[in-house]
Amino acid sequence: MKQSSRHILKDHGASLPPLHAAAARGDIDVVDGLLAAGEDVFKLDPLMGASALHFAAQSGSAEIIQLLLDHGALINLQSHSHGMTPLMVAVWHRRPAVARVLLEHADIDPSAKSRLGATAEEMLGDATPQDAELRDIFDDFRTRAEKRRRWQPLIAALGDRALSPAEKEQRVVELLEAGADPNVVAPNYDIENPGHTPLMIAARDGLAEAVRALLEAGADMTLVDHFMRAHPAHKAAYMGRSDVMTALVAHPRFAEIADVQGPFNGYTALHDAVWMGHADTVAILIDAGVSLAPRGHDGQTAAEMARAFGFETVRAMLDEASRRRTVPDQLGIEVISPALA
Repeated sequence: MKQSSRHILKDHGASLPPLHAAAARGDIDVVDGLLAAGEDVFKLDPLMGASALHFAAQSGSAEIIQLLLDHGALINLQSHSHGMTPLMVAVWHRRPAVARVLLEHADIDPSAKSRLGATAEEMLGDATPQDAELRDIFDDFRTRAEKRRRWQPLIAALGDRALSPAEKEQRVVELLEAGADPNVVAPNYDIENPGHTPLMIAARDGLAEAVRALLEAGADMTLVDHFMRAHPAHKAAYMGRSDVMTALVAHPRFAEIADVQGPFNGYTALHDAVWMGHADTVAILIDAGVSLAPRGHDGQTAAEMARAFGFETVRAMLDEASRRRTVPDQLGIEVISPALA
C-alpha cells in the first residue's frame, strides 16, 4: 500500500514548482521570465494544492501579486488542504501591501472561509503594526463597498426582502425612468447575487415585468455572472420562469445566447430547463428554435437527459421537435424560427 504523503518528512521547498518557489522568494525577475516562457499560472503545488499566487502572498511582493493577476491567476482560489485564499495568506503572514492589491481587485471575494471557518478578516491579529495596517485596509474596503452599494440602486431594490415581487418590479421601472444603469454588476462578494446584473436577478427570480423593462432600457442579455458564467436565459430555464423566458426569446439578441453552453457543465438553457423538468419552459425554447443538438460535458443532449431522468413528457416534446425539424431538412426546406431570424 502506498504511504500517505502526510507521513513523509522531506524538504517540501525543494519540490515546489519553479514559479511557486520564485513567487515565495519575491523574485520578480524570475517570475516574469517564467511567465514569459509559458509557465502555467494555474498550476498547483502537489502537496498543499496552492497556487503561485498563494506563495506570492506570503512573500509580501505586491508587484508579483499584480503580475500573476495580470496573467489570469485565480484570486479567490482556495487550497485543497486548508481552504485558504491568497488574501487569507496575506493576512496570516501580515503582508499589508499584498492585501491592499488583492482587495482593490474587482474579482476579490473576502467572504470565503477556510476549513477552520474563518474569513480573511477574521484571521486578523492585533499584536503588530502590520496587523493595525491590515485592519485599516479592511475598513477602507468596507467603505468602498458601501459606496458601491449606493451606486447600484437596481441591485439593492431587487435584493430587498422587504419588497414584494410586484413592488420590486415597480421600483425597477421607477429607477430606470430616473436613469439607473441597467447593466450595473453586483460585486462578486455579494452572497446572493455574485457578479449578477439586474437582468440576471430578475430572470432568476421570475420578475417578468422587470425583465421587460430592463431589456427595453438596454440591458445586455449576453453578459454572464461570476457564479456559473451563466446568462439570463440559463437562469430563467433552470428556475422554470416561463413568463421570463417568453420575454427573453422575443428579444432580437436572444439568438446570440440561444445555444451558448455554460463552461462548468456545458449545458445550454434548454439543458437547464430539461434538467429541472420544466416542461413549459422547454416548450418555449423549442418554439423559439433553439438547437437540440448540443451536448453537455457529460455527452448528453437535452433529449438524452430527459430520457435518463424519466421526464417522459419532456422527452416526448423533444422527440417530436426533432421529428418536425428532420422532415423539412430531408425535403431541403429551411425552417427558421421567428425568434432566431
